[in-house]
Amino acid sequence: MLQNKAMRDEKFPAVYIIANARNGTIYIGVTSALWNRIASHKSKSLPGFSSKYGIAMLVWYEHHHTMTLPSVTKSSSRNRTAAGNLN
Repeated sequence: MLQNKAMRDEKFPAVYIIANARNGTIYIGVTSALWNRIASHKSKSLPGFSSKYGIAMLVWYEHHHTMTLPSVTKSSSRNRTAAGNLN
């Protein structure tokens, strides 16, 4: 249990994709605390796009050493089709 809390509290820059259903609406985000951010999406405590469309299912994520690379990855991911991101 302590190990899970430590993982939740550590800061690891990450790019993530969440969806509301298979082949549904997706959201691409960047965060330094992935598990806290996913919990926020699931509880709908973040107003905006993800809570409006009920997007909370984690589809994909990738950790990075710095925030520079996740921002570049996020930008390039937005240029692909949704089907390409989920396949």
